[in-house]
Amino acid sequence: MKRTLLLLGFLLTFLVSYAADQQLRELSLEDAKRAAALIRKQRKLYLYCGCCEGEKARKVRADKVEIYESDTGKEGLYNIRITFYYPRSGMPTTEIVDLAYLWGRKKGVYFTIASVLGMPHDACNPMKRSWE
Repeated sequence: MKRTLLLLGFLLTFLVSYAADQQLRELSLEDAKRAAALIRKQRKLYLYCGCCEGEKARKVRADKVEIYESDTGKEGLYNIRITFYYPRSGMPTTEIVDLAYLWGRKKGVYFTIASVLGMPHDACNPMKRSWE
């Protein structure tokens, strides 16, 4: 019985974590184009999942922003992939981004890319202190 409850607890934790991490990864082509244009305008971006326990914000500089058809098998859905460099190391990395957890900054105020585009989402736990 204890094993079953423990297994069920791990399974629920995984499902909640997965669902929280998948809010706005798949977009219509129109939304993906709007998001890509906004991302390209940002000098600095912050990758931060407020729904993920223990997550720390990562400050990055996007070098390349691309729109790809989603590989989930659903027609008409697209992902945004960014190639970015960590400012300190300069190492390139490519990731599919979720607009609910991709943050920008203007005049000292942090915002999710999704919020600027008017897309409903839950940023969960927005950072209140500076990420600089």
